[in-house]
Amino acid sequence: MTETKPGSGRWWRIAVAAFVLVLVALAGAAVVFLSLAADVVRDEVVLRHRGQVAPASVLEINRSERKKNLPAQVVLAYLGPEPIGRVEVRGVPDGVDVGGVVPVIYDPEDPSRARIATLGWPVMDIVLLLLGVGVSALLPIAMLRVWLQSRDPAVDALPKK
Repeated sequence: MTETKPGSGRWWRIAVAAFVLVLVALAGAAVVFLSLAADVVRDEVVLRHRGQVAPASVLEINRSERKKNLPAQVVLAYLGPEPIGRVEVRGVPDGVDVGGVVPVIYDPEDPSRARIATLGWPVMDIVLLLLGVGVSALLPIAMLRVWLQSRDPAVDALPKK
C-alpha cells in the first residue's frame, strides 16, 4: 500500500495550476501568430487586388547580424508624383544597393501598405507565422495527452482525505 505525504495534494494543485498557465500562454501565442499571419495574407491580397506599381529609391537596408536568414528591413522613398513619402518594407532583391531604384507595389488607399514588386508573395513570412500557430496550438494538445496518459490509475484509486 502506498502512503501519500501530507503536503502532496498542495504540490499537485501547484503543478496542475502551472500546467494550465502554460496551456493558456500557448493558446494566447497561437492567437497572436494567427492574427499576424492573417495580417500578412490580408495585406498581400489587398495589394494583389488594388495595388499599383511606382518606382522608389532605396534609402536604407538594415540587415540584422543575429537574424541573417530573415529578410532585411528596407526604407524606400517614392519617386513619382503619387504616392509621396517614405515606406518601410521587408526584403530586397539581390543586387540592389542603397541608392538603387526598385518597383514597388502599393495600395493607393494606404501607401504605407507596400512591398517590392519583384519579390512576389512573402512565402517565408507566412510559413513561419503558420508554423508558430501550429506549434502553439498543437503543443498544448500534446502536453495534455502526455499528462493524461501519465496519470497512474492506482493513484486515482486511493481513498481521498
